[in-house]
Amino acid sequence: IDGQRQTVRVRADTVGEAIEAAQVLIEPSDIVRPDFNTPLEQAPIISIDKAEQVAIDVHGEIIRHYTHVSDPALILAEAGITLAPDDVMLVNGIPALEYTDTTIPPRVIQIQQGYTVQINDSGINTDQRTTSETVSGALRSTGLTLYLADRILPALEQNLDNGLAISIERSRP
Repeated sequence: IDGQRQTVRVRADTVGEAIEAAQVLIEPSDIVRPDFNTPLEQAPIISIDKAEQVAIDVHGEIIRHYTHVSDPALILAEAGITLAPDDVMLVNGIPALEYTDTTIPPRVIQIQQGYTVQINDSGINTDQRTTSETVSGALRSTGLTLYLADRILPALEQNLDNGLAISIERSRP
């Protein structure tokens, strides 16, 4: 099992019966060689490659996916997940572009939803892309300097939606 040799003595006619008699839990994503229906006399060695579990967090929804591949992009493809242009992928908490350990599957892949917001800063309009969840986070990611007396609408704690208009009325000394 997973490259570890185990000797098991069972009374069984097929590979499947031998696995069941040995009380080895097989998941649908595990790879068993030879096939379950192979007569045991033709299979003195049974190989079981257990799939690794990866938690995929897609915009707050957790999906448990079992895989034999280690590349995060391939794992997402296996799971049928496509990234939107503004989405950001984190692998084990690291931005995907900086993740280099592809020898084993990651434990967690997180997809952060990207938003485009419109910021009106005292009459100057800009579109800003962000993966922040709130108005406060979006403004923080822009690098704009804000002052305590500046008036910001909507409220800083409001959750973002694509196209949300954020208005900054600058305070006057």
